[in-house]
Amino acid sequence: MIFKTARKPSVLLFFATFLATGCATRVNLLENPVGLNDYQHETLQLMAAAAKERCITYEYEYSNPERKISGNKRIYGDVIVNSLHEGRDGWYKAEVVMNRSWGNIYYQRNTRKLYCGDEHWSKNKDHESIVFYNTNDKSIDKPLTSKSNSPKSELRSFAINWEGSLDLIAGKIELLQKENGGEFVFYIKETADKCTGFYSLERNLKGKWSVSCLSGKTARGDFMAKGADKGSSGHGKDSDGRKVSFTIGPLAD
Repeated sequence: MIFKTARKPSVLLFFATFLATGCATRVNLLENPVGLNDYQHETLQLMAAAAKERCITYEYEYSNPERKISGNKRIYGDVIVNSLHEGRDGWYKAEVVMNRSWGNIYYQRNTRKLYCGDEHWSKNKDHESIVFYNTNDKSIDKPLTSKSNSPKSELRSFAINWEGSLDLIAGKIELLQKENGGEFVFYIKETADKCTGFYSLERNLKGKWSVSCLSGKTARGDFMAKGADKGSSGHGKDSDGRKVSFTIGPLAD
């Protein structure tokens, strides 16, 4: 699924998007503004209203993101807000779920400017110097950088088995590769969950990984790479001692 702003051609390509069929337990800051003051909560309400009016989503083919497989869809349901981030010049960023798809929206309250998605936001060079921080824990967001300076990003096939929670499911995982390690993002459609994690390659193609999901699930373990761009497999346990195993496919030609 892709976000874009209605009257503008720029779009957001999500890392690994599934159509979610459920709703994980999490705080929706629109309904429960934990850690927000009245002004921030009011700003969030304005952002959500603007996004429902001006953002559009559509589905795309994994192997060819330029090929649409659905028409443009207006935002037809509630906007769920997972986090709010504040930057200079009155800019705010919110991580949201709209039309069962995850992404970021950017909003400047005094001008009512809205950007639906990271790609749309990043195309304006003036935005490169704007740093956001999470209004809840005050942590600094990683800046969006140009492709030439950003880590190597790859979309791979992916399968995971999470004992007591998920049978074997398949989808896509986004790898952000750095030297001897990196980050990853994947989504679980069965629970409408977003999971992010880190991995580090140690020696003899072996490494460590850890992951945390919006639903509160966490897990960590070991993996074995199969060689450069040839994929990997791993196993570990979650915080409740349940087994987790996964495989990541090779880099597609």
